[in-house]
Amino acid sequence: MSELNLQPLRVLVVDDGRLVREATVRQLREAGFPADSADNGYQALEQAAAGQWDVVVSDLRMPGMDGLSLLRALRAEHPQVDVIVMTAYGSVKTAVEAMQAGAADYLTKPFHFQELEHRLRTLSELRGYRRQVEDLRALLGSGEASHGIVGRSPAMLEVVKLVKIFAE
Repeated sequence: MSELNLQPLRVLVVDDGRLVREATVRQLREAGFPADSADNGYQALEQAAAGQWDVVVSDLRMPGMDGLSLLRALRAEHPQVDVIVMTAYGSVKTAVEAMQAGAADYLTKPFHFQELEHRLRTLSELRGYRRQVEDLRALLGSGEASHGIVGRSPAMLEVVKLVKIFAE
């Protein structure tokens, strides 16, 4: 299996609280994550449509479009984007609701930045594994694999050819 070759996730932080939003973006950038921010769900959807974000970290309670509505819209319009929801009003009910709506993770504010960074790195690994699985599925379905044999060398292609002959 090849290495994951992980790239830093591109993170969009959505929070109506300016201080939390700006501090989180600054810490993400210092940790090597390309990051930007939006102060509401509508702005976040515009940025998601215009840019390439891997992860949206969103507050749950915001005026206008709340975090769950943003989560549902992102899952419908940009299913490749993972969403981590955060809230100062954490409860089991809201965590379960967010996870059932498709959140990749859940944070209770206030949180230590290291907690967010750890979750982002874990999410990056998971995304890398997903890419490997997709690559393997593409290889197995591409005709380069036959009868459970995977290989491209002339010798392996000859083996596949012989298997096909004897299978007939």
